[in-house]
Amino acid sequence: TVENFQAVASRFERLKQIFLDETEMTLATLNAKITRLLMDHLRLRLPLFFLSSFLEDGCLTASLNQWLRHRDACIAALNEAIDELRRYDINPVVKPLPEDYLPLNYSCPEDNSRCRLSYERQGNEHFAVGKNRAGKVYRFSLGQGELSLDELDQTGRWSPDVCFPVFLNRHVSGCVVGKSSALYGLVMNRVLERGLGERPVPMIIPDLVEEIEIPSHESVLFDYLTQTTH
Repeated sequence: TVENFQAVASRFERLKQIFLDETEMTLATLNAKITRLLMDHLRLRLPLFFLSSFLEDGCLTASLNQWLRHRDACIAALNEAIDELRRYDINPVVKPLPEDYLPLNYSCPEDNSRCRLSYERQGNEHFAVGKNRAGKVYRFSLGQGELSLDELDQTGRWSPDVCFPVFLNRHVSGCVVGKSSALYGLVMNRVLERGLGERPVPMIIPDLVEEIEIPSHESVLFDYLTQTTH
């Protein structure tokens, strides 16, 4: 009907305006705007947070400093957890960590590319070192005695990698996860327990009563664009 067509056109127009927004926008802000649109469609009211807000507030610094000071134990705990899951023929989702691993990235100020930082030691000095796409090397001191994120933190251009849940643990009371995240969480929980001496928060895995075959084209976005009533 004409009414249905007009409703679909109106929803498409709202989605189109997000992509045509001429203000400077990162992939994170684009995803957030689309998520808010779809949450409105589903009548959900959930708070959204950017990782950058945690970094700006310094919420993760203490946890990361603790990780740096127990780096060897954390790497060993994660790799042991991976080996144990594989012995039970379970895919741990993550790969073993190398000896120079750091859970840190640095955003290059020249091209905004994400540089993975690795651990280096020269004498008594410890460093986080990374290289951008053009080969330029960035080096940040982690200190000589008790390791610290201070120098890198002052740049305002760092972020944690996939180990982020480890650093968020003390700031939440629990989390809802899917199957893959649960397996991943088993590994990260071992890091918390044996590497950092922390108690992991509980993870809730939604119980699917039955497996339902859903056509590949169906999604919340597809439903948003085609639903005739709302």
